[in-house]
Amino acid sequence: RKPPNYKCCFSVNHTQEIEEFRAIWIATVANIDWPSNKTSTPSQQQQELINILNMVQNLNMNAVVFQIRPAGDALYASTLEPWSYWLTGTHNQAPNPLWDPLTFIVQEAHRRGIEVHAWINPYRALTKDETYELAPTHMAKRFPQYAYKYAGYIWMDPGSIDLQNFIVSVVEDVARRYDIDGIHIDDYFYPY
Repeated sequence: RKPPNYKCCFSVNHTQEIEEFRAIWIATVANIDWPSNKTSTPSQQQQELINILNMVQNLNMNAVVFQIRPAGDALYASTLEPWSYWLTGTHNQAPNPLWDPLTFIVQEAHRRGIEVHAWINPYRALTKDETYELAPTHMAKRFPQYAYKYAGYIWMDPGSIDLQNFIVSVVEDVARRYDIDGIHIDDYFYPY
């Protein structure tokens, strides 16, 4: 019997401890919290993030948990995955003019003394009843043998070693390229 295949990522940087973690979650899937719609301009999207961060600061909170990967896509300039449909209204289309929401929120939040935790959904590949064509770089296209349609969603098999390794590479890419303060891995591993 093979031993379990555990994946662990650790930061080599020591961070100062904070007495309390007072955070809000900024959900991007289905434009729940941000951006307010898929057709807003980059400057409108940036202003919305500034408004959210100002509210967080006014509420004396010290962190945001920002959803950067809602469904095998990216709300940041990923080298591995397509741009999110929820950012531009078109799957795999970069914002125009080009900007990186994760870089922007990290800079603006840190300026206010607010931490940014990147939130990913590792195994949800497509949300309910969405019909857009997935890009070739999307995980359901890279690993079609591990993609399952269920109740209008596409879910990826969390038992796949190949897929686990891919998710680790996505997390490592974000941790290396962005000055984030933490990573939150969502619990939507299976259909709900």
